[in-house]
Amino acid sequence: MIGKNLLSGFASSGLSALLGFLFVPLYIKYLGIESYGLIGFFATMQAILALLDMGIAPTMNREAARISVLGRKSELANLLHTLSLIYWVIGILVLIVVIVLAPFIATHWLQSSGIDSTRLIQSIMLMGLVFSCRWPIGLYQSTLVGMQRITTASFLTMSMSIIGNFGALITLAYVDSTIEAFFIWQALVALLNVTLIHWITWDRLKEKSAFSIQSLKSVWKFSAGMSGIAFSSIFLMQLDKILLSKMLPLKMFGYYSLAVVFAGSLSILIGPIFNVIYPRLSALVAEDNEKKVFEFYMTGTQMLAGVLFPLAFLAAFFAEDILHFWLRDNAIVIQVAPIASLLFIGGAINGVMTFPYALQLANGMTKLPQVIIVSLITLYVPLTYFMVLTYGAIGGALSWLILNALYLLYGPWLTHRYILKQSGLRWLYRGALIPSVISFATIYLGWYFLRDDDGHGQNLLLGFLLALGAISINFYMLPSSVHQKLNLLSKVLKD
Repeated sequence: MIGKNLLSGFASSGLSALLGFLFVPLYIKYLGIESYGLIGFFATMQAILALLDMGIAPTMNREAARISVLGRKSELANLLHTLSLIYWVIGILVLIVVIVLAPFIATHWLQSSGIDSTRLIQSIMLMGLVFSCRWPIGLYQSTLVGMQRITTASFLTMSMSIIGNFGALITLAYVDSTIEAFFIWQALVALLNVTLIHWITWDRLKEKSAFSIQSLKSVWKFSAGMSGIAFSSIFLMQLDKILLSKMLPLKMFGYYSLAVVFAGSLSILIGPIFNVIYPRLSALVAEDNEKKVFEFYMTGTQMLAGVLFPLAFLAAFFAEDILHFWLRDNAIVIQVAPIASLLFIGGAINGVMTFPYALQLANGMTKLPQVIIVSLITLYVPLTYFMVLTYGAIGGALSWLILNALYLLYGPWLTHRYILKQSGLRWLYRGALIPSVISFATIYLGWYFLRDDDGHGQNLLLGFLLALGAISINFYMLPSSVHQKLNLLSKVLKD
């Protein structure tokens, strides 16, 4: 089941990343870099508005996993019915608020030289419509994931991603090449998406339901804790983009948004893995089997880091070569590459922290991640402001890297004071430091001595070979028990 769910998650994330690589240059072609900056601003606004989730989606993930194990589907149906009503009300209220604030955002926040204020206002209003249509989707996705229906959720996500991207391109190419047309199409796709996922989720539950105050009471503590985590996490993740959207011209923010999309390709690994390990850890914790929890936690971290760091350093050191084939515009590549390199390394470190974070939530400890994140924010706010003010767009990326380096040291130390005690140093050394050092040394040395300044294709081949070498070495460093299990699985698959 875990393998199937992982493959489904990887397929979904991989397709989304592939479509991004294929379509982003085309969007820039039809819309221009400044209008693409608006798409980046929309992504930031959508992440900030996700604060209104109040921890409901991750709570639903955990509850669906827990209740499914216990076999109480009617309880899950009542909870979903109750929470979905709350979601729809919030979505409508957000649409109203965005429409009211659109003139202020267009004239007092965004700095555009090529898009007049009327079009900016219309675009922001359409962003509110897209968000309102997409808003409930997260609740239904979390329910399906918690029920271990990851394959179903992934298939729907892939289908909507294909329709959204191809439809947007056709609209821009043959109907209307404006940012307004882009957002209108996204709103239509979001409406179709939420209709389908609503029907699919209830079809899988096959239970009658009713609004239940008791259902809310049963989860409010965990949800409130997750709400605090969500607020601080989103603020932490979006702070650089919030500041940059205000401090930089929309065109420069467009470059930064491109770097964010490029570095976001790491989510191909991180997102699906979290969706699988969180319910699994929750189930193991519910079984009260600490030995199995530790084995799954430690081995999983080593395997994730063993692949994640080589890919991140590959993208960081060979960013210009990859971007050359992606964007086909040297002027844009020069602006985007150094930003993306720093974001990739910071993102890899953040990705490894997926396991401690999932372990905290699986144990129902919502205050612990909140304390960690708030502590980091205290440093991140002045650090990001200073870096952006001093170095511009690249300063935001540099502050993200510094922050995650501190997170890697501080987060596990605090986590293992309460959970799997006395495991912090072992996790940090074996799970993160060894794979990262091996990956950095292998790829950096190859890049430094063998890279050809004029041979982009040759450089990419070199980079992939170096990354494959680093992954192989990291695999060799795994415990012998893991090798035995993998060899057994290989024999079963051959037979």
